[in-house]
Amino acid sequence: QGYHLIFSSTDGGPSAPRCVKERRVDGVIFMGCDISKELILSLNDIPLVLVDNHLDGVNSIAIDNEGGAYKAVEYLIKLGYRKIGFIAERLSDLSFKERFEGYKAALKEYGLEYHADLVAEGLTPPEHGYVAMKKLLKRGTPPAVFAANDSTAAGAIKAIKENGLRVPDDIAVIGFDDGPTALHTVPLLTTVRVFREKMARVAAKRLMELIENPDQPPIQLRLPTELVIRESCGGGQKH
Repeated sequence: QGYHLIFSSTDGGPSAPRCVKERRVDGVIFMGCDISKELILSLNDIPLVLVDNHLDGVNSIAIDNEGGAYKAVEYLIKLGYRKIGFIAERLSDLSFKERFEGYKAALKEYGLEYHADLVAEGLTPPEHGYVAMKKLLKRGTPPAVFAANDSTAAGAIKAIKENGLRVPDDIAVIGFDDGPTALHTVPLLTTVRVFREKMARVAAKRLMELIENPDQPPIQLRLPTELVIRESCGGGQKH
């Protein structure tokens, strides 16, 4: 389309990259949940699209995190699991918060009670999945665990094995993202696939539309996910 791309990073604070501050760009795509609300609103005079983030009144393209999480937990429930843990790096992250809501929605839909002691945060990368799973194991042995992303799931599998337990024989594990990590766990990770390339294409198309016609009303799109079944949940059992 004849546009030049400039890649830059922010520290999560309210300050924009210099080229954006000086309005030397035709439009901006912000990626990720760590972009401050103050920064986004300070740039409302130029075409702007959020990716993997959401703010009322601002164009955004994101994954259907809640729907994808619902699929994951529903799959575990249909395998016969009744006590399902949830682990994440931190629940304050928008994507993880939405996946947590999907987890709770599936439990409610299938008449299963929510237990706060089946939820744990790891907080400290890169071992957040390992730390969160260790917290759950100290409270008991959940028959199944939904991890908010694949790296968290990989850490959980490591913690489970260290405790002398097996995946999926003793604990089923399901992740979210279907990135490279999912193909390097043992056993291979059942997970929720997100289509990040499609998200980027849709965001770029939307930005070009806004550059051509800035007065369009904002849209918020949620792209669907897909459950990918591999080895880490086994054939299921009733717990």
